[in-house]
Order: sequence, then C-alpha cells, then structure tokens
Amino acid sequence: MLPNSAILLSGLTSFTLTPAAAGVANVTLTVTDAVFASASSTLLLTVNAAPSLSSLDDAATTVGFAFSSALTATGGTAPLQLVVASSNLALVPNTAITWSLTSLQILPAVAPPSNAASASTVLTLTLTDSLGASAVSSFVLTVNALPTISHQADVTVSLGASTTVSVSVARGTSPLTVTASAANTTVFPANSVVVLASTPGSAARSVQLSPQAVGASLVTLTVTDADSATATTSFTVRVFRKHDTNLSHAES
Repeated sequence: MLPNSAILLSGLTSFTLTPAAAGVANVTLTVTDAVFASASSTLLLTVNAAPSLSSLDDAATTVGFAFSSALTATGGTAPLQLVVASSNLALVPNTAITWSLTSLQILPAVAPPSNAASASTVLTLTLTDSLGASAVSSFVLTVNALPTISHQADVTVSLGASTTVSVSVARGTSPLTVTASAANTTVFPANSVVVLASTPGSAARSVQLSPQAVGASLVTLTVTDADSATATTSFTVRVFRKHDTNLSHAES
C-alpha cells in the first residue's frame, strides 16, 4: 500500500506520502545524528479509497412529472459534497433539481420548446471529498411533452354491426396505453368497446365498437404514458336499426 519509494522527505521539516492503494499503514520516522544516536516516532496512516459515485443510465420523463433515482456515494475522506448541474437550463434549471448523497430528483416544469415532442439535457454529478478528490458521473435526461390523442369524427353504425375507429397517439413517455369507455352502457355494455392490440411503439391505435342497442353514446378515449400523464378526447356514436335509413330514429 505504501512502499518506501512512496515517501518523500524534505529535509528535516516535512515529508510527503503518496499511497498506491487504500488501507492502513504504520509509518515510522527515524532521525539519526552524526554519532548514530537516534529517535523514532510512528504514526498510523489511514488511506481512504478515492470517492466513487454510482452511474445512471440515460432516462426520460414527462414535463410536470418527477424523475427520481437512488444514488450511491462511497470512498473519499469525509465530509463528501455532491453538486448536480444541468446543461440545458431553459429546460431543466438547477432549481428544479434536488439531491442528497443517496437520492436524486428532477422535476421539469417547462415543456420542450417550439412545440417539439421532446428535448434533452445532460445532468452532471460531481462528488468531492474534503481533500479535493472527486468523481464525476453524467447522464442524459429526455423531457417529453404531454401525451396527445386524436380520432376521427363522430360515428354512425347500424345495430348488429361492428365498426372500428382509428385513433392516433403521440408524445408522452413510452409506453402509451389507450383505454376507452362509453357513457351509455345500454348501447355499449361491458366489453362492447374494445381497444385492439397494436404494434409496440406505433402511434396508430384502433377501437372496435359493437353496439347492443339503438341510441347514442359518448365514447371517451384516454391515453396514459409511463409517468401517468394523460390526455382525453371524446366522440359521439349513433346507432340505428339496419332497416331504418332515417338516422333521426336513433334514440339519444
């Protein structure tokens, strides 16, 4: 840990130690005069490991929703100090970041600029001990705009038939989940409004409508992202009998 070559004497007033590894060592100093009389003193030297900070993978969150992560800071000579800085202060100002030696939280409150779907910042974490030794870690945080959902116009369908409504979702933090509900459960009882399976990551979604009675109902679609951010939209479905071409007979 501390070979003799790592000890540099500066006359009779000082010496410098350059340890090669962490650990504990006894250092013995001996002074000898011209007639070989001597005196010795021993000190116990504790060498701490260099400070180390856990690395974080690149991450994503939705504007208005916090990103949180555990941190692990080890080594160094106490006390340890951690500083976190954002490279994109317009997106994530430093005031939006809170941290300790064990946790990090970022709450972006500003949407990506110019109506963009997302924007990014580099978060740099610097851990410094009392002797000035340091460790640096960084990761990219992508801030996504709130999710959106859109659909075609109101729908007319005949009783006994099914129709499929196209839905488009965007933005938010993946994965996005779409749910659908009908206000009129006589026209659309349980399991008659179904969100069909879609290709993972696809913006296109489909909702199958299978009315069970003549009438009209408001159908509400909700998209939810990975951070529980939501957006909703609604449309009206009017159901008529097959033999009735007068849509005014559809009950509301």
